[in-house]
This record gives sequence, C-alpha cells and structure tokens, in this order.
Amino acid sequence: MNTQFWTLLRDISATSRKFTGEDFYSVNSFFRDVEENFELFPAISSSQKLIFAKRLVCGTAKSFLFSQRNLNTYESFKKALIEEFSDSVTSIEIHRELEKRKMYKTETLMQYFNSMRELANRCDSKIDEASIIQYVINGIDGPRSDKIILYGATSFSEFKQKLRTYETVIKNMGIHNSNSPNFRHSYESRGREFNQQSFQRKPTRFNVSDAAKNPQRCFNSNDIGHLSKSCPNHSRGPRCLSCNLYGHKSFECRRANLNNTSTPPSGVNAVHELPSPINMCKDLDIALTDDEPIFHKPRRLPFAERDIVDAQVDEWVKNGIVESCSSPYASQVVAVKKNGKSRVCIDYRRLNRKLIKDNYPLPLIDDVLDCLQNAKIFTTLDLKNGFFHVAVNERSRKFTSFVTHNGQYQFRRMPFGLSTCPSTFMRYINAIFRHLISKSIVLPYMDDVVIPAANESQALEYLKIVLQVACDYRLEINFKKCQFLHNKIEFLGHIIENGRLFPSPSKTKAVINYPDLKNIKDVRRFLGLTGYFRKFLPSYSTIAKPLSDLLRKDSPFLFYAEQQTAFQKLKYLLTQQPVLSIFNQNSPTEIHTDASIDGLGAVLLQKIHT
Repeated sequence: MNTQFWTLLRDISATSRKFTGEDFYSVNSFFRDVEENFELFPAISSSQKLIFAKRLVCGTAKSFLFSQRNLNTYESFKKALIEEFSDSVTSIEIHRELEKRKMYKTETLMQYFNSMRELANRCDSKIDEASIIQYVINGIDGPRSDKIILYGATSFSEFKQKLRTYETVIKNMGIHNSNSPNFRHSYESRGREFNQQSFQRKPTRFNVSDAAKNPQRCFNSNDIGHLSKSCPNHSRGPRCLSCNLYGHKSFECRRANLNNTSTPPSGVNAVHELPSPINMCKDLDIALTDDEPIFHKPRRLPFAERDIVDAQVDEWVKNGIVESCSSPYASQVVAVKKNGKSRVCIDYRRLNRKLIKDNYPLPLIDDVLDCLQNAKIFTTLDLKNGFFHVAVNERSRKFTSFVTHNGQYQFRRMPFGLSTCPSTFMRYINAIFRHLISKSIVLPYMDDVVIPAANESQALEYLKIVLQVACDYRLEINFKKCQFLHNKIEFLGHIIENGRLFPSPSKTKAVINYPDLKNIKDVRRFLGLTGYFRKFLPSYSTIAKPLSDLLRKDSPFLFYAEQQTAFQKLKYLLTQQPVLSIFNQNSPTEIHTDASIDGLGAVLLQKIHT
C-alpha cells in the first residue's frame, strides 16, 4: 500500500502546479488544489500530507521554509505559509487586473482564456462567468465588429465553443493570429470589396471609380487615404453626406430636411442617393374609424403588481418611451405572467376594433424557410424591444394613452398590443435592410433576423455588413439571444440544419402535452397548433376530419371514439420526429396527388443526393 501511495504521490506531484510565492498563484489557491488531491487518498496521514505539500513548494516560498523551525505537521506548515504569503487582495483589485490583462501575441485563444480564469480564481469571492467572459473579449485585440461572434455566451462551455469557432474562422481566412495587423487589414479589405461589388445602388456621394483606385476609405469622414480607426476627425463624430458637417449622419440631417433641393452627383460612374429608409417609414400613424374616444378607469391591481407597474413606467419615462399626458383616450394596464415573471402590458382590445389596419404584408413563413435551402452556417440576431425602434407620430400619441393608479401616459415609441404595429414594424425593418434582402444576405421576420451563409468566412463577412447597417440606423441588438455561426438554428418554430426542416421541440411538446378536448374552443386551438406543422404530417386533413367536422356551423360537440382517435394520432405523429428537406430549385421534382370523398391532397417530392 505504501509503495502504491508513493508512486501515485510522485506522479501527482509531477503534474501539479508549484507554489513560489512570486506570481499571482495565491497561497489559498495552492492549498485548495493540494487538498483536492488529498481527497484521492481517504486514509492519508498528516505526515504524508506534509511531505506531499512540501514537494510542491519552490522559489521564494521554499527559501522561507528553510528559515523556519518546528514545521513538523501539515497544519503548522499550512498556517506558516498562509501567514507569510497571504496578501489581502480585494475583488476590486482583481477586477482591475482582469481589465488590464490583454491577450499576448504569443498566446493562443485558449491559453489566454485559461489564464484569465486563473487570475479570476485568485479572488476570494467568486466572480461570475459573464464578467470573466466580457473581460476576455475586451482583451482580444480588434474592433468589436470583428469579435461579434464571441458575444452572447452565458457559460464557459458555450464560450469555449465560440472561441473555437472564432479560431476556425481566422484559420479559414489564412491568418493565424487575430492580433496581427494583417488579419485586420485582410478582413477590412474583404468587407470593402464586397460592398463595392454587391451594392452599387448603395447611397453615396463620391465617384466609385476613385474608390476602386484606393480602397482605403474612411467610413467616419468619407475621406480617402485612411481608415475610420485612424481618422483625425474621429472625436467630432460621423460626417454627414448631405451638409458636409460633422456630428450626425445624413438621415438625421436637419438642413437636408429643410432644403429638399440638392445637386445630384455627376460623372459616368456616379451613383445617385436613394431615399433614406427612415424617411420612407418615419413613424406610426394611427387612424380610427370614428372620433368617439375610448376611456377606461385605472384597473385595480394587487399591491405587489403596483410596484411592478410603477417600476416599468418609471423605466419607460426615463428612456423616453412614454410621457405624461391628458388624452381623452385611455386604455388599462395589465400584469401578465410570462416565464414566472410579471410583464406589464396595455389592453388595447377596444381600441383595436376601431383601428384602420395597415395592409403591409408579413412575409410568408414557408417563403422565408425556402430561402435557406443552400445555407450551411446561420447567424440569428434578436432586436431588443423591437417595436420601440419606431416613433409614434405626435398626432397619434393620444390614441396610445394608458392609465395607472399613479397617472396617465402616452407612448412616444410604438407600443406592443396595437393590431397595426406588426405590419408597420415589418415595413420599417424591410426598408432598412431592403438591399440586403434582395441579395438574400439577410432574412428578417419581425424582430428576428437570420443571416444565412455557405461557409464561416462568408458568414462573418455578411454579419459585419448587417451589423454596420444596424449600427447606421441605431437598431439595438439583444446579444444574449443571438446565435452566431451555428450549423443548426431554431427559427419560426422550426429547426433548420443542412437543408432540412424539423418541428421545434418546444412547439411539439405543447402539442404532446395538450389536455383533453372539452369544447369547441379547445378543438379550434388544437387544430390551429397542429395545423402549423401539417406539412410534416401525411394525410393531415383526412386524419383531422373528425375534429374539423366539429367546427361546422350548428354542429353539436360530440366527442366520441373517432374524435379521440384523431386527437391521439395527430399527437403521436408529431412525436416521431418528422423531417422535410427545404425545396431546392436544382433538384428533380415530382408532384403526387390523391383525392377521396373526405379530402384531397398533394405532395411535392424531390430526389435528394446525400
């Protein structure tokens, strides 16, 4: 047993970290690691602990031990080292060290990440993973847009996967060190080349032929010969292409709005400026069928919900979302439970009955999914509080008014709950990304934006272009909900991977756990839920006929064995993980049809070569 112990002791000592008392490997961390090794030997004695720990001491710490006497037990040995080398490092000092620590050019990404974790572990109080991840990203050289793939991780395991993907992208671009100036120059050159070749309609006021001769154009001042990061006028803000002054962009220019006459650029290669999407969709304009006001008294709320409503309204006022008012219109506030938390909503149901709808069409979900047929890599962006990006016309604000127990307010930004808002928001987003949508570079659906690509390098190029457009129009992105460079994503209730579609597990779970049908309303809801996935279920209309017959006018609700069988069969079919391939225009296609007294149907089949 002793021989086995000393053999293991030698092996563990050889692979364990030595304590010198000279670096940021703290004495507390040292003893924590040592005592973790002791757990491998339940019967280890105090003298064996002392021998094991002494083997791991060197440098200044070892010199200190030579100067001491009577350190004959592990406890006295530990006490002496802690008293000598325990420095009172505060969490603030550790945070400062993490902030100052940058990635060395000789380090790999994983080496740098592990070094930062080790530095954070020196703190007696635990530093949360999200803060450490942010420090790591800040320490990697380069602009934020180059590192965008690294954002959104909520755990170390997820962040390490993002680091590996980031490293793969760098290697695919032929560069092995993201700190190298050559990497940034290559990356910026690719972005400029893509912009010049694919977006000849992009608004501009300079001659395109000049840009081709010298690709180094500053995106801040629009001058040739340097990049925006080295712009001498960087502190003055962006340069307006309309009035030529600094501090604002062309779509914010007041002079341009006051004076609509402008001299168009001339020359063979000149490109005329298109209207700004913000001018094409300025704000939400509400129209009602009549002028009779809708007014409600404040709804009585429990005291706990009052605090929630007050906090939310105060935040909206602070951020310029709402303002106090005295409108003849007033809707009630409700607190709705979502994911265990209360969410403040406005009950606009009566107002919606009088709204004149915006007829701008929402994209067809199947059309959006078809555009992903050749994509292998996906990035999804989530707009934070999407509707709040759109302003409400001043004359329309009175209609959005709501009352609480503390007062009356109206929205300055487009609220959730109005039936006309989805179409208005879709028009707004399509106007901003219109050039990218026409090139299938970006596919927006409400506040979710998908960027499909054939490979990781292309995905990173597309991502940088989309983020630049989002930055230009001040779109706020919720990075915690974004997915960067994934080969499988969940989008619009579907899982998309390698040209194949699956029903989303979260949606099918709702079908599988659906309770027994007790009335017509339950039947209608269940058929609506399963009907969303009817393309995955062969002969859906035939199977669902006993249930759909219950929705006929004047039909009594009679739920017998036939209806129960249809109910259970639809649930069963969705548990079998059905899969479809996205339609490919280049694959051989066949149409198969069938009809009977109960129904008719058709299916589109393609030969897929795998």
